[in-house]
Amino acid sequence: MARGAGRPLPDLLRDEVFRPLGMVDASLGLDSAQLRRAAVPSAPGQGRIPNQASPPGGGPLDYANALGYASAHDLALFAAFHMKAHRPDQRAILSDAAVDSMQFSTVSTGQTDGQRYGLGWWVEENRLGYRSVLAQGGNNLAQAWLRLIPSERVAVAVLLNRGVGFGQAVTDAALAAVLPRYGEAMTARDRERAAAQASAPATPIALDSTMVGLWIGRVRTAEAEVPLELAIAANGAVQARIGARSDTGRARVLTGGAPKLFIRVPGDLEAPSPPGVNRVTRFYLHPRETGFSGVVTTRPPSASGLDGSVSYWAEITRRR
Repeated sequence: MARGAGRPLPDLLRDEVFRPLGMVDASLGLDSAQLRRAAVPSAPGQGRIPNQASPPGGGPLDYANALGYASAHDLALFAAFHMKAHRPDQRAILSDAAVDSMQFSTVSTGQTDGQRYGLGWWVEENRLGYRSVLAQGGNNLAQAWLRLIPSERVAVAVLLNRGVGFGQAVTDAALAAVLPRYGEAMTARDRERAAAQASAPATPIALDSTMVGLWIGRVRTAEAEVPLELAIAANGAVQARIGARSDTGRARVLTGGAPKLFIRVPGDLEAPSPPGVNRVTRFYLHPRETGFSGVVTTRPPSASGLDGSVSYWAEITRRR
């Protein structure tokens, strides 16, 4: 974007997206004045992690690692525009037809709940009785949730200065407070889930023979291919060798769409978890003709400090 426009990306976003929509507190990176007003994030097991001004020392912004910042009010204004509210204090940066295209020109994500993906939006045709449009992101320090119910002109913006897992629950609770039918459907759904869990067998289901055994393969990163060896038992126990390190993990089958093999191993791609820190490498593998392949989500090789997780391609074939 910066090369195409011939302008720094933070300036381009400010002038062409944020300011026309009235998002006066939104920015890519933080200057010294914004730094004083930004919420301080908190990492699990590490406590408060102060924000840093960008660019440090007046140098060029590192686009690959720059974070976007906004207030809840900014996100509400962004939602209003994407629900075609036509506020007098906003200048349209896209036509109504383009807004519709972002939300209706979608592709399937393969999930059994009918979730689809548009241009920047996760779309559910029937979420608790309503068509829902969601933008969500975050890392181990912060989260942002913006869920729209366009038919009702209702949106919820939730900001969290910690990488915790209850953002979706808060969003749903806010929608239930203003849309009674949404709340009733949510209560019924939760009741059904609780009943299903209560009737579920107490013992874990054994993995079938197509998943049990010794598997060898690799994780493809940008820098190199990391050797991979997984010994998977019928009860889900896993002995894993990732690169030069060994560890134990667990395997199970994920449903909700095409079944896939999920494997969880402690530690990063190259190193075990340090004391007091719970880092995890997760494999999401689909059956193929010659074995399994799919995504592995982990911290990158040679990661340091607060580097977040990224996803790589992994593939395994049966040794025996």
